[in-house]
Amino acid sequence: MRKSIKRTVFIRVAAALLSILLFSGVTTFNLLRVEDMQERNAQTVAVLNNAQSAETAHYRWALNLSNALYAGGQFPGTDDTQCVLGKWVYGEAGTDNADILRLRSEIQPLHKQLHQSVGEAQSLMATSPAQAQKYYQETIQSNLGTLVGKLDEVIKKATELTQESTDDMHSTIMLMQAITAVCLVLALFCLISLVVYVLKNVLAPILHITRQVQPLQEGKLDLALDHKTNDELGDLAGTLEKSMELIRGYMELRGIGVIDISRLLGMGAIKLNQEIDLVVNLEPWDDKAVYDRFGLESHFTEILGVKVPAATIPVKPGRNLASIVEVAAMNNRNRKMGHNAAQELTDRMDKLFQEQLEGGEN
Repeated sequence: MRKSIKRTVFIRVAAALLSILLFSGVTTFNLLRVEDMQERNAQTVAVLNNAQSAETAHYRWALNLSNALYAGGQFPGTDDTQCVLGKWVYGEAGTDNADILRLRSEIQPLHKQLHQSVGEAQSLMATSPAQAQKYYQETIQSNLGTLVGKLDEVIKKATELTQESTDDMHSTIMLMQAITAVCLVLALFCLISLVVYVLKNVLAPILHITRQVQPLQEGKLDLALDHKTNDELGDLAGTLEKSMELIRGYMELRGIGVIDISRLLGMGAIKLNQEIDLVVNLEPWDDKAVYDRFGLESHFTEILGVKVPAATIPVKPGRNLASIVEVAAMNNRNRKMGHNAAQELTDRMDKLFQEQLEGGEN
């Protein structure tokens, strides 16, 4: 089965991106959930504080009414919408809990009746203080006890909701940390897997193929690549080998074109590789040019990054070029073996001149 590098890399990149998106999405969702829980908890705490404040305020209200009936103090107000409890009863509930909403609806008539009873107590106080005090003890105190009981239920329920909200928040935070850690590990695994795959299955084979095709720079066409994989890089290696086989045996001759050496001269005329020892440049003789007569200086030309010895030979029509080039090749071989005729002649002449100078001085 063919293993496509493109498809594999795409899958791993997609998996890494999806894991990162999953990590971001889960983190954002949990943060929003925690924020919503904090808001609900704040609302529940506000309801709890209102209920506690209302209970305290109505105990104080009852004390002021008692002072008015028994000690001649000032009567409290009869408006049931201005106190803390009234604002909560007639305003926003601050919660969607069914039990608290039910208690709120039950508290509303009790609270209204309790405040209206102040007016009745004042009327009785004007005619019969004893009747007013009796009304306070039997009716107002009873209604106040019932109202406080309802507020205690609200406080109890709000306390339970606050504790549940706090517990849920802690659980959500713990779950968020666990899920975030899992998503982070998954994202890191996908990224590391992608990097390892690219290094092992893409970069390493490319470097290996690059090293094996280095001989092409030296003109060696007998290319043999040992990278055999069923993917795009395997196709590349196979294409390079087929390309070398395709052009082997053909040569371009300027003025003639491309020729097939194997058909013209036979298979014995084809070599898979050949080392170039010398480059000979033939140019027309120029009477005004200055040519190197001794050959002491070494000249080179660069072929595919490799320096090769070079010689420039001026020629005229009718000269035996084959013999001249053959002499240049033999002289180059002689130099490679350590024998430089020009240098030897120069050394002999220098030695002779030195001996003559020393003889003249004597």
